[in-house]
Amino acid sequence: RSGLNSLVKAKGHILETICLPTLRAVALLLWLALSWFSSDAVIIELDAAEAFKHLRVSVLDEEFMYNCAPGSKTLYRHLRLAFGCISSPLWWVRAFSCINRILCVALQVKCIAYIDDTSFISNRSSAFEHFVSIILFYSAVGVLSELRKAGVSPSPRLLGFQCHLANQQIDIPADKLAGIVEL
Repeated sequence: RSGLNSLVKAKGHILETICLPTLRAVALLLWLALSWFSSDAVIIELDAAEAFKHLRVSVLDEEFMYNCAPGSKTLYRHLRLAFGCISSPLWWVRAFSCINRILCVALQVKCIAYIDDTSFISNRSSAFEHFVSIILFYSAVGVLSELRKAGVSPSPRLLGFQCHLANQQIDIPADKLAGIVEL
């Protein structure tokens, strides 16, 4: 909406970019996905730990990953793509979405992936088996899960916001509000 992507693409700096949906759009997709299931539907929430550090830099490109502070003779080398690299979000989203597609077919579940946050739609009776299967598959392909953020709920958290799917609202979670009040 800001027009930034069109400016960058018009100058010929990059040929591809990603456009992220709004949180409200993601919550609506989750709500629609839940409506396809029975009333016992739940969402399995997982977050990939250090998402952009999963992609190694090609050996051919490593020479471009050296940094030196002005006035310093010390060189620093990055072995993985830094968060700020233009292409790292695009590469991560492609790889992670492929992994999630395989999981969806294998487990017969629906999934919405938002960068490194995933929401799998399951039912209460299968949620535990799906949860364990997803974590084991992620581990097998090298995606580490942020288990302290994992959960199974009918009201998921997306990017730190609490989504109330029944009424399509997005709020700041109570624990974050309490932390703000304590400041």
